[in-house]
Amino acid sequence: MNFKRFLLISFIILLSFVLISNWERIIGGYDSKKIKMESDIKRHLAQRNVSEDDIYKIEVFYNVKLLGGDYQARVVFNDEKELYYIYYYLDGIITQGGYGVYTKNEKSRWAMENPKHLEED
Repeated sequence: MNFKRFLLISFIILLSFVLISNWERIIGGYDSKKIKMESDIKRHLAQRNVSEDDIYKIEVFYNVKLLGGDYQARVVFNDEKELYYIYYYLDGIITQGGYGVYTKNEKSRWAMENPKHLEED
């Protein structure tokens, strides 16, 4: 009986450790970090003379990876709703990491070839 109890307690401790260490991944990221990233992106864009009125949508999400994960965001601009731009933290600084098709229509192909909000630096 003592050995079964030991196994049960060991299993519960191991399961608790696994759940606690992966909680951020399980719930899809912390809301507070998502809100902070959205605010940091708005500040970053404002420094590049983009107003909040120019932004159609910011979608912050937790990107799950095998070891750890990171927060990323898709930003869609009002004057270019066909594309989204990916932003992420790189050494604590908001960085643009690429773009993709957000709304597929007749303008999408042209927009992919001529992105308006691509950051060169």
